[in-house]
Amino acid sequence: MTITITAEQHASYALQNAAYQDKQTMRRNAVEALVKQHPELVRADSIKGGSLVAAAKNIRHELKQAFPGVKFSVTTSRFSGGDSLRVRWTDGPTIDRVREITRKYKGGNFNGSEDLYEYNDSAWIDAFGDANYMSLDRDYSPKIQQWINEQIAKFGYNDHLNNPHRILDELNIKAAK
Repeated sequence: MTITITAEQHASYALQNAAYQDKQTMRRNAVEALVKQHPELVRADSIKGGSLVAAAKNIRHELKQAFPGVKFSVTTSRFSGGDSLRVRWTDGPTIDRVREITRKYKGGNFNGSEDLYEYNDSAWIDAFGDANYMSLDRDYSPKIQQWINEQIAKFGYNDHLNNPHRILDELNIKAAK
């Protein structure tokens, strides 16, 4: 069996290949520009443990810079079908403020409608790593828990009785003394 490619098909393949090569070159240039802008971060391709470990190290660094005095725990897990990263801290910044830093390291999202994982395509991930799944867990110190219970008793936040800690979700909390 002989396959014949027309001149038009050959030209179309050549154009597609050229466009692909241009896109790859632009991506490499974007990665190199990011690396130059952020010399303090670890490159994903230069560390043992790869992209997941690089993302964890970089997130630790960025959180330490953004929220001095708050202790963060950043742990990783690998499993069949992917990997995950968990960020945990007590009191300190809101989850939304931490998410502003961590979201650029999220490798994608699970699409339940189609039962598939959709990967993020970004130069940041290529440069500094990612995790397929990420969880952010903020805990509250006993002193803060006591304070919120006192506020509920004092002011009677009826709409928060089912979950009194909702009051804290939007508060940045300095370490309780």
